[in-house]
Amino acid sequence: MVLSVVNDVSDDDAINVKYGYASITNSRFRDTSSDAIDFDFSDGLVAHNTFERVGGDAIDLSFSPAEIRGNAINECGDKGVSVGERSSPLIVQNTIKKCAIGIAVKDGSRATIRENTIENSGTAIALYRKKPHFVDGGIAIVRNTTLTGNDEDFATDAYSSVQRP
Repeated sequence: MVLSVVNDVSDDDAINVKYGYASITNSRFRDTSSDAIDFDFSDGLVAHNTFERVGGDAIDLSFSPAEIRGNAINECGDKGVSVGERSSPLIVQNTIKKCAIGIAVKDGSRATIRENTIENSGTAIALYRKKPHFVDGGIAIVRNTTLTGNDEDFATDAYSSVQRP
């Protein structure tokens, strides 16, 4: 059951949560010019949503420990899930297709990535330091994740690492 449909958004973010908690579930986001969901200094759940033709990031986290579960993300101009600025999410059971980057982990963030499928994207999982005032880049703990048909499965810089226990 779809609870909400958010489409044809030409503003910066379709939904922006700041300093709060949000549960965004069973909704459809499509044809946004920039990011669909942006969490800043917030916690919550983004689950069982569909994202189609997102101009920026489907889900963008900054300083946020949110749970990203069971979403279908298709055709993002930038990232399926962007994990930045010391965020620490659980990203589990998502399907990400045709994005420039499937999941990016950067700027002191640590993401647990389990049981996802990332396919036909530029880079499946990218880890890097974007902002120089962060000492570290990103850390990704990746388990049982399927990467197929991507131009590159992993991209890391000297400040970042992938752990595959």
